[in-house]
Amino acid sequence: MGTGIVARKGTLIGVDLRWFDYANTAGFDKVGYRADGSLAGFGWRNIWAVGGGIQQKVASSTKLMLGYNYSGNPVPAEYTFFNTPAPAIVQHHVSGGIIQRMHGWDTTVTYYHAFQNSITGPWISAQGPIPGTSVTSKMSEDSVTIGFGKSF
Repeated sequence: MGTGIVARKGTLIGVDLRWFDYANTAGFDKVGYRADGSLAGFGWRNIWAVGGGIQQKVASSTKLMLGYNYSGNPVPAEYTFFNTPAPAIVQHHVSGGIIQRMHGWDTTVTYYHAFQNSITGPWISAQGPIPGTSVTSKMSEDSVTIGFGKSF
């Protein structure tokens, strides 16, 4: 759920609250090994995420955007081993961008950064955790996008 307001002429503010039901989603709900040795699932827990952003019109054809998002970490540390191929553990994200209108076309350039997070848990065999071992996952993200749009 979310809401947006026009704080003043040319200024838009939005906030958003989301619930991710990973614990009841196929592939994320189970954890461990199947009888054939394949992975049963990632064992993620449910999380909340909250975000907000502001868009400011700075000229008749230019808008600037800034945003922040926080989400819980769905991966329990004890399941780090099973999540090494998909360590979706980043929690703090910032973004910014610009929209430039020229000749009826919008060019949008954005940047997104998710700050590094890490978790550590045991190495797990089909017989269970191996004493004295550990595996650590670290993740951060950076992304730049360029988009073009035409309103009719």
